Amino acid sequence: MSRGPNDLFGDNAVRCGVNWDASWRLQSKDGSPFNPTGWSARSEGRKWVLDPALLFAWSTDPQPGEGHIVYTTEDIDGKTYYRIHLQLAPDDSSAWTWARMYYDIEMTAPDGRKVRPVPGGWMEVSPDSTRS
Repeated sequence: MSRGPNDLFGDNAVRCGVNWDASWRLQSKDGSPFNPTGWSARSEGRKWVLDPALLFAWSTDPQPGEGHIVYTTEDIDGKTYYRIHLQLAPDDSSAWTWARMYYDIEMTAPDGRKVRPVPGGWMEVSPDSTRS
């Protein structure tokens, strides 16, 4: 398996049973800040890209059992950039038993247009073996 720039391994791997957050800066094709106000987002994790079975999902409007997607801002050289975050609470991942999954993120504009701001990648999972 080759590793791409958005693969979450090593320090970025999911540590099950703890709070976890991964984020990416949102930029337009020309590198300027992209403002996601009004956009929704969803991410899905699967054993492999085309696997019909969903392992886990994140959303800006999460349903029970889903992780959160949130937007934050950061100021760089006088410009406000936005970041998109995938977040997990300890209960979200404590029962996971798989070692990795493929994910991507899809954002939907208010008019229905869809974009993928982050190319998909592999997510390494460090399962939680301690149960107390």
